[in-house]
Parts: sequence; structure tokens; C-alpha cells
Amino acid sequence: MMFDTTMLPLIKYDEIKDADSFDKVYTWFSKGGDCIMPNSIESAKLPKYTNDAFVNRDKEMALVEEKAKALIQRQPLDERTIIFMGQRGTGKSWLIRHLQTRLAALPAIISLIIDLEDYRGSTPEEAVKKILYHLNDRIFKQSTLSTEELPELSREFMRHLRVILMEQPIAFLVDTVFESDWQLLATLERYLLGPLAAESRVMIVMAGRGQAYPWKTPELRLRAMFHNLEPFTPEQTKAQLARQKPKSVKLFFEIYERSGGNPLASFMLADRPESPDSGLDQAINELLKVIPDSVNRQQLRQNLEAISVLNAFDEEQIPTMLAAYYGEARYKDWKPTQARQVRENIVRCSFAQWDEKQKGYVLDSTLLRLLKRYLQTEERQELWQRLHCAAHQLYLEWAAQYRRTSERWRTEADFHQNELAKKGFSLEDCSYI
Repeated sequence: MMFDTTMLPLIKYDEIKDADSFDKVYTWFSKGGDCIMPNSIESAKLPKYTNDAFVNRDKEMALVEEKAKALIQRQPLDERTIIFMGQRGTGKSWLIRHLQTRLAALPAIISLIIDLEDYRGSTPEEAVKKILYHLNDRIFKQSTLSTEELPELSREFMRHLRVILMEQPIAFLVDTVFESDWQLLATLERYLLGPLAAESRVMIVMAGRGQAYPWKTPELRLRAMFHNLEPFTPEQTKAQLARQKPKSVKLFFEIYERSGGNPLASFMLADRPESPDSGLDQAINELLKVIPDSVNRQQLRQNLEAISVLNAFDEEQIPTMLAAYYGEARYKDWKPTQARQVRENIVRCSFAQWDEKQKGYVLDSTLLRLLKRYLQTEERQELWQRLHCAAHQLYLEWAAQYRRTSERWRTEADFHQNELAKKGFSLEDCSYI
């Protein structure tokens, strides 16, 4: 039965004030409804990888090329698996594609690439079968596989591949690894990655974000090199914009201050060359596109905004911050399980990680920078103030209530008081909280 959107009133963004409203809107979205956003603009079209648009990552490319040349020269290598890690927007996919371009220029090595995102929606077994058929066609240019049973399909593929490896090494590049279903990764390891990793003339390069998958194969876990992709420097950001958004090069430092050198965030901010701040909303939304369909993206974004003024958080702070964000005291009556669900959604999407020094969860640095700047824009100044006031009051109460950790909470309260003072607010301005 077709859903009749005329049965629902037109919902404006400014009218959505609490979680209940968002639940209704989320249901509406899933059935084809629309939401009118203030000052809505079409999001920037993300650039596709090209060799000319690629900048930086010289160290990473040198590492891979060095190992590839060693394989070509039949030198023994203890570590033949390289895993590039990084948050959304750090350029993992572009690096994988650029590596394929560079490796293709080397003589006597075969480079193959797959993106596990292309197999989303298939069962693990179906996905691995498709991957094996795809690789077989790329290597042999014709079908050499005579079975459809996955175990035998894997054995037959590896049998043909070992003949090739006697003459040429292979570099196998895999994108979107740790974001993928772990059942897919288990099946992929059993029938492809594990057998490949055991071959001395195969190099595996993977890229992914979030929690690393616990591979069983020693070459993938114990003898793998993990490498975190660092943000760009100001000069690297300038070089990126010169190739991708030349009209915004003159604002490269203002863009860098907001993006922290995250290439994706820099690109989105540069889409509004008249003012980087006007690109904050779409930059944040682009980083949040990794939120799965099972989670209300807009509601999770507001949860992130509410806690972004904190140095660290756990479920204990969430009810107070949501109450301040929505202006609804009822959130303070939330059960621990409700607040824990918010925290788990944030962590599951890899937007936060535990910080032992802070004794709490800390938001991803790029997302945190963007959210903080977004809340400090003129039209959100009152919300920013309200959140800091609520946090200050909460930590003062904790300092009085928990004597053993009183100093810690008083330090946090002082932080929020100082943040308010920087903007010209005093604690008297918090009297309405």
C-alpha cells in the first residue's frame, strides 16, 4: 500500500523540538516524506578520485611501493599486510585508489582492488563468491572456475593463482574493511584473505575506520602493520584546495582552522567560498553519512551537538545535556538504559572512543571541531550558552556530592565557567537553567 504523505502535516525543521518528534519524522522519511530545512542548500558533490587531484600521503605510498618492489625482487618479507586506519574523511579510499595507480606503473606486479561497500546487501557467502568471480575475471580474463560451492571455489581459485604467483607477485587492495559486517569479514578471511596472506608473494593492503576486526590469520593480525592516517597540515590543505577547490585557496587557513586538516571536511567547507562557517552544516552532515539506516541520523546529530561542549562524556552526563539542548526537563528523568543507548549509538558509529586520561568517551577530533564551531555561530549562541551553563551546574553538583572525585568535577565546572567568560557571559547569566 502506498503511503499518503498528505495525511501528515508539513513538518518544518524549527518545529522539531524533541526525540518524540524526531521519531515521527524518521518514520515519515522512511516512507518518502520531506523535511524543510532552514537555509537549505544542495550538498556539495563529492569529488571522484583522479590522479591529478590527489595530494600528500608520500610516506604511505613509499611504504607500499617499497614492499611491492621487494616482492618483485623475490626478497623475503615478514610483514606483507598493511592496514591504514582513519576516521571518516581522512582519505582512505583515495589512498587505496592512488596506490593502485602507482602500483600499476611498476613492472611485473599485479594489483587488484575491491571495495567491500560494493557488496553491501549480499549475504557473506554471496559476496565472497562475487569477489572470487570478479578477481578471477580480472586476472585470467576468462572464466576458469567450474564450481559454485564456496569452499571448492576458493580452493580452485587459489590453485590457479599459485601458478601466476610463480611468475608475478600480487598486491591486493581492500577498501571499507572494518565498517563492513563482521560476518562478511569472517567469511572473506576464511575463503580469500587467509589463503592469500599465507602466500609469500602476496601483499595485502586494507583501509577502514572504527574498531579493527580480530583476524585469526597470523599474517593479518600478528604480522600486520597498522598505520593511522594523520590530518593534513595547513600547507597540505592549501595544496588540496588548489587542486580541488581553487576558488577557495585564499581561505585555506580559515578552512584548516575549522576542519583540522581533515580532507573531506576541508572540501565541504570550501564549497562555500564566501564564508567557511556557512559550510559547517553540510560538512557535519557529510561526516555523519556513515550512520546506519537503523539509527535516526538527525536525532543522533543533535545528541552529538548536545555533548560537544564537554571534554569527555559517558551516559551519566547525557540526560542533563539533552534536557538543556531541547529545553525539556523530562530528559533528566531518563533511565540509565536510555542514556546508555545514546552513548552506544555514538560509539558504534566510531564517533567517540574511550580516553583513559579523561576517564570518559571523547568525540572524534574533526567532528568535535566542527560541532563546536557550529554551536558558536551567531544564530546558535543561546544554545551554546545553555549547554555550557547546564554542564557547569551538573559538575558543581557532582563536586559536592562525590567527595573522592570532587577536585576532578570542580575542574570541569571551572572549564565551563571559563568558556562562558570568554564569550562575555557570567554565571548570573545561567540563572535560568
